[in-house]
Amino acid sequence: MNATVAHVRSYKGSMDRAVYCGRPGPYGNPFGGKYVPRAEAISAFRNWFLADAQRALRDQAVRECTGKILLCWCAPLPCHVDVIAEYVNFMWLQSLGPILAHPHASPES
Repeated sequence: MNATVAHVRSYKGSMDRAVYCGRPGPYGNPFGGKYVPRAEAISAFRNWFLADAQRALRDQAVRECTGKILLCWCAPLPCHVDVIAEYVNFMWLQSLGPILAHPHASPES
C-alpha cells in the first residue's frame, strides 16, 4: 500500500488511484517557485509539513494518500511530494507493526 510519486502529465491511470499534490491544493508546496532553489523549497516544506501545526494535514494525507499515486509537476526530480510519500509510507508501515512483530501468531494466541 505504498504511496508513489509520478509526474502529472505522464500518469495515464485512473484518478481514483491518484491524488494531485501540486499547487493549488492542500498538498501544494507553499515554499516552491521558479526563484527558489529546489533543495531549499523541499527542506522548507519538510520542516513545515512535520511541524505540530500541520498535524491535521498529515492525518489527512495518511487517509487520502496511502496506497495512491501522488501527482506533481516535478517528478521524477526531487520534490516536496517525496516528503509526503515518505511520511505516508512510514505511517503505513507503523500501522503494520503488530502484524510484522508476530507474523506467525494465530488470532487465538
